[in-house]
Amino acid sequence: RRPPTADRRPPTADRRPLSIFASVELLITTEVVKTHEANRCMRCVGWIAVGLALVVSQARGSPAPKRQLPGYREPRRLLGPRGGSSSAQGSYVVGVDHGTESVRAAVFDHEGRMIASASSAYVTSFPEPGYAEQNPEDWWSCMCTAVQGALATAAEAGVSASMIKAMSVDTTSCTVVALDAGGNPLRPCLLWMDARSAEQTTEILEKGAGDPALAVNCDGEGPLSAEWMVPKSLWLKQHEPDIFDAAATIAEAQDYINFKLTGRMVCSTCSVATRWHWDAAAALEHDAKGLPPGPGDGRPRSLLARIGLESLLDKWPSTVVAMGEPIGEGLTAEAAEAMGLPVGLPVAQGGADAFVGMLGLGVVQPGQLGLITGSSHLHLCLSKNSANAPGVWGAYKCAPLPDLNMAEGGQSSTGSTLRWLRGLLGGDRAPSYAELDAEAAKIAPGAEGLMAVETFQGSRTPITDPLARGAMLGLTMRHSRAHVWRAFLEATCLGTRAAIEAMVSAGHSAKEITVCGGACQSDTWLQLHADVTGLPVIIGECPDGPLLGCACLAASAAGMFESPAAASTAFFRRARRIEPDPEAVRAYDQVFAAYQTCVTLTREISHTLAGVAGS
Repeated sequence: RRPPTADRRPPTADRRPLSIFASVELLITTEVVKTHEANRCMRCVGWIAVGLALVVSQARGSPAPKRQLPGYREPRRLLGPRGGSSSAQGSYVVGVDHGTESVRAAVFDHEGRMIASASSAYVTSFPEPGYAEQNPEDWWSCMCTAVQGALATAAEAGVSASMIKAMSVDTTSCTVVALDAGGNPLRPCLLWMDARSAEQTTEILEKGAGDPALAVNCDGEGPLSAEWMVPKSLWLKQHEPDIFDAAATIAEAQDYINFKLTGRMVCSTCSVATRWHWDAAAALEHDAKGLPPGPGDGRPRSLLARIGLESLLDKWPSTVVAMGEPIGEGLTAEAAEAMGLPVGLPVAQGGADAFVGMLGLGVVQPGQLGLITGSSHLHLCLSKNSANAPGVWGAYKCAPLPDLNMAEGGQSSTGSTLRWLRGLLGGDRAPSYAELDAEAAKIAPGAEGLMAVETFQGSRTPITDPLARGAMLGLTMRHSRAHVWRAFLEATCLGTRAAIEAMVSAGHSAKEITVCGGACQSDTWLQLHADVTGLPVIIGECPDGPLLGCACLAASAAGMFESPAAASTAFFRRARRIEPDPEAVRAYDQVFAAYQTCVTLTREISHTLAGVAGS
């Protein structure tokens, strides 16, 4: 098996045909490289058959037969309406997704197909209730390990590091880091789910009432999430003043990783628009003109002045870079050596994993809704409607794409809740997720009167409440582990329905849900999402939306496409469509009403218990 080269690719209608036997060899070689290991042998047999047919047909002077093997898709051309470049063929990009529990790196080809991937896990600590921390240096070491692993696997398919044209990275949002003048962490990060700054959110809303920067928080009515940049920064100033004063930079994980890659400390339009209370569009326009810092630069100056946090302005990165744009001069020599990539490789600006994931889901038009699943759920839709409304975060401008607005709903603990529950059900000998799903699938909607509330790490939308906690109601001696598992699966989906209904009430629309992430590994969970929301669920060929989104950003920065949106349109391909079951939809209308009642009634109890626990 020969390694692929830029010239060894399937012939297309606008290219001169190769010789008969060269065509056969080319087809076999290309398909072997592009096909997953499990399918290679059978596909090769099929291509050999096609090659023999070509030999016979050309010998007889008849036209070559059309290639219609089962599962075969014609290579997607990067010319014409997709906005790509023919020179992109033979080019590859690297996408890196920093999730809550691990970092994943993958190599993608010019059609957005994953060639190789690898991952490396890091540790999360929970020093107190509502606290969540990680060591930023672990992100870097684990990323280098993951990238090296992905490149090693890609090399087996004939893809060398010199064929990589760009890379892009996403991280969790909003994970806050305090760094010294050399870019070194002064303390563990405040992970995105960290809710310790609940008191600060109240202070900010009270002192900042009416400030235009707070409009993205349910039209200024709040509440404000403890997960965001300003509350966490205010907590640092009030509770760890030595750290705050010593910090030369307070930024996000995204900015720290990009600094390690390029030596440039910059922030992302996606991050500042969605979690820092900036007007990202105004910031980009102001900075592009080279104007000095001051009024009109998109920073929330008046809000910070009201809460006594003006010094944060000097600690934030002074330069903002739009998603998909290259950062500095690319990879430094140190970073390149650590990962095995070329020095100067373009690094495209990324953003929060979920928002980058919208590109990987093909959600680039108004009315589309993306659901990014993992430890948490994030519900995102693009809209021409820029209105703000209670129960919805946003609309954010300039995130993730220009000229559109993005509305957001979210749940802080979904997949993480299921992982916790599975551990309780057996520890090291816990049943597999597939076993638990199979048992739960036999239970009728509503889990025979058992109801769960999934807000273990607080609630995002439609009710933002950092003190919300999980609950289970309706237990009887009849209920088994299958009932408990189904109740928690349903709870995550009921929370999703609540978030989507709030977005629709705000004037946004959703006709279907495109899903990526952990939920794609469970047919039972996917069907429940469709049944509970009443909306069709779409699954792409690549279930890793954030990784594919990073590939879109990298491909755009490498010049393979004219924009991230064009790359998204070319890279995303639908694989499945799951329709809601009408009978189940009717049943869940009643279950949803009960869920809303449970959420309301347990809020006061959760607040009381949080006070008892001191959180």
